[in-house]
Amino acid sequence: MKELIFHFVNQYALWGILIFTGISMLLLWRVLSQQKRLNRSLGLIVGNIQAYFDVILKEEPEELPAREVRREERFLTGEEREPVRMRGREQTPEEEEVFQAVMQEFFS
Repeated sequence: MKELIFHFVNQYALWGILIFTGISMLLLWRVLSQQKRLNRSLGLIVGNIQAYFDVILKEEPEELPAREVRREERFLTGEEREPVRMRGREQTPEEEEVFQAVMQEFFS
């Protein structure tokens, strides 16, 4: 019985290896093609998210209504309020760069 099994394995081992190699190659090809499609779609998603954040960050901040005044601006005159508002606007590009760097790190 052992001789019969060894003879069978010896005779068909090469064909078995070739068949399993072919099947594994087909499965590997399929996985790689799916990965390529996923990478492409994820690239589109990241691009869309980046464009969305660019639009959000480029919008001007809304002006406060006349009756809503920040605490620091409450006792200032109109001329004194302008530098305080400008100071807030000067900080937004720095914050935008930090935010862009964080988003790039997150989505890279």
